[in-house]
Amino acid sequence: MTSAPAGHGSISSLSCIEGWFDAATGEPSRAGTAPLETVFVVRDVPVETAAVVRAAIDRMVQDGVVPADEPWRALEVLAGLVV
Repeated sequence: MTSAPAGHGSISSLSCIEGWFDAATGEPSRAGTAPLETVFVVRDVPVETAAVVRAAIDRMVQDGVVPADEPWRALEVLAGLVV
């Protein structure tokens, strides 16, 4: 597995710029959407990582865990594993 590309800035600084995340509470500070770049603090990931994630999302859709028209909900499933 290769290492991830270097990010730009820190999570807190990007979140503050976007204004969607309250780091103190861990809750959103507004409604709407947030750019994934501000969630992961990188724009690109290694293709090996992207392939593993895409395959996992496809499997979750196939198994009915997430809707086909909302594949981003896989992030909620993954987050639920550690929260």
